[in-house]
Amino acid sequence: MPPKDTSLGYYVRSVSDAINISIHKEGEAPHSYNFGADTPLGVLFSMYCLTKQLNPCDIKFSFCGNIDPCLTARQMSMKDNCIITAHCGNLINIVIRCPSGDAHYIVSQTQPIQRLFDLFRQKYNQNVKFQFNGRTVCESETPQMIGLTDGSVVRAISTSIGPESIILIELKLEDRSMSCRIRRNTLSKKLFDTFCIKMGVQKSHSKFMQGNNEIPDHLTLYEADIKDNDIIQVQHIKIL
Repeated sequence: MPPKDTSLGYYVRSVSDAINISIHKEGEAPHSYNFGADTPLGVLFSMYCLTKQLNPCDIKFSFCGNIDPCLTARQMSMKDNCIITAHCGNLINIVIRCPSGDAHYIVSQTQPIQRLFDLFRQKYNQNVKFQFNGRTVCESETPQMIGLTDGSVVRAISTSIGPESIILIELKLEDRSMSCRIRRNTLSKKLFDTFCIKMGVQKSHSKFMQGNNEIPDHLTLYEADIKDNDIIQVQHIKIL
């Protein structure tokens, strides 16, 4: 909170309320602004478009994903000298989800998506395949051909995972589910206990299934051959 001048009875604007923000557009030098940390970023975007004589409808701005122009720099956790990227053209924001977390990208709807996937592999040093709506994505296709829209989530699924690897799995009990990121060398018992506590069910009345096979809780997820993006079905056993 800004320092209060008690003699005057109002809050004094601090120098820390303004930060330096640069907007960078491919092929151009960054344009810097000294901008209020609590001013909606839409004001900054309007200033930029006016300066560059651009149609705001043709520009998307990104900082760790799409930016809501109603949010402020402080709400976006921006620091001094941060860089916002301006993108032109027929663009959408997509999310690539992997065990390490979510990565946000602005991409053209009409360009092959392979370049984006190659960048993801290089940055995260992962051998992965990509799935959208349960099917493997053909990397020569464009987002438009795949059916990706603004905010779509693509899953990055590891193709080479060992015991130490972190995987993203889902446990489903009827209409309820729990997703988690977990190492494959974790005991199944630990995962199942956590699920039962969170869902408020008794473990003794539950069976954890992979396909038609029950998963023994004395095995690790690696030993049980649980892989990235697998779904474990939880069956409730009625006790008479």
